[in-house]
Amino acid sequence: EFRSGGRIKVQYCAGQSLLKAPAMYKGIESGIADIGYSHVYYTPGRMPASEGIGLPLGVPSGWVGAHMAAHQARLWLVQGNLAPAAHWAQESGLRADDEPTYQSMDEHSALARLLMAQGKLDQASRLLTRLADVTEAAGAMSCVIESLVLRALALQAQGKQDQALAALERALALGEPEGYVRTFIDEGSQMGQLLRRAVVRGISVDYAGRLLS
Repeated sequence: EFRSGGRIKVQYCAGQSLLKAPAMYKGIESGIADIGYSHVYYTPGRMPASEGIGLPLGVPSGWVGAHMAAHQARLWLVQGNLAPAAHWAQESGLRADDEPTYQSMDEHSALARLLMAQGKLDQASRLLTRLADVTEAAGAMSCVIESLVLRALALQAQGKQDQALAALERALALGEPEGYVRTFIDEGSQMGQLLRRAVVRGISVDYAGRLLS
C-alpha cells in the first residue's frame, strides 16, 4: 500500500480462512482472491515445471526415490490432503489389484491407506491381505503387523466386526512378543474402539489394555 501511494489496498486473510489450500488455485483463478499461497501438489498438472521439484533427483536409486515418495504420500494422508496423495498413486502406476512384492511394500502400504481414505475399503482390504502374505513370506514382520492393523480397520469400517477382530487378534499375537506400540496407537480413535472390543472378547487382554492406557 505504501509503495503504491495508497492506490492498492491489501486485505489480508489468515491462513485458510478464505480459501483452503486445495482450493487456492481455483479461488484465485475465479477471482475470490488475487494472491494466495499453496503447494503445487494440490493442483496436479496445473504447473508441470514447478512439479519438477518433486522428481527423485539426487537419490541413489529408483527404489529409494519410490520409497521416499511413498512416505511423502503417507504424510499427505495424515494431513488429510487426498489430492496430492491420489496424484502420487496415479503417477506411480500403482493399482489396487497389483500383486505387491517385498520391494514395493512401502508403496503398496501407502496405496492401501489412500484407498481407505477414499472409501474404497474392499479394495484396500484385499490389497492388504496380499501384502501381509508376501511380507510374511519375506520375514518383514513389521509390515505384516501394519497390514493386519490396517485391514482390521478397513473391515471394521465395512461393519465386518468379527473379521476385523480376527485380523486384529493376529496382529496383537505377532506384536506382543516384540512390544509393538506405535503401530497400533498411531491409528487413532478407530483403533481404540477396536482394541476395546478385543478386550471385551477376551483377546490379548493384557496387551490390548496396555495399548489403551
